Amino acid sequence: MLKTAAVTTILLSSVTFNLVFATGSEDRGTIDKIYHIYVGKDYVGAVTDVAAVQKIVEVKEKEAKSQFKELSVDAESSISLVPEQ
Repeated sequence: MLKTAAVTTILLSSVTFNLVFATGSEDRGTIDKIYHIYVGKDYVGAVTDVAAVQKIVEVKEKEAKSQFKELSVDAESSISLVPEQ
C-alpha cells in the first residue's frame, strides 16, 4: 500500500509540472470555461483545456505503469477538474 501511494505521489507531482502546457486555446476573442485542478485536496492550477490535462495524465500514468509494473497505478482517481462557477 505504501509503495502504491509513493508511486501515485511521484506520478501526480510530475503531472503538476506539465500542466503549464495545458493552458488552452490561443484565441482570446472568446471566453473560455476555466477548470480548477486538484490533486487530492491540493490545488494545482487552472486550465481551459480539459482534454490536454487528461492526455498528460494518461501519458504519465502509462510511464509509471511501465516503470513500476508490480504496483497498481491509478492517477485519474486522485485528480479533480472542477469547472469555475
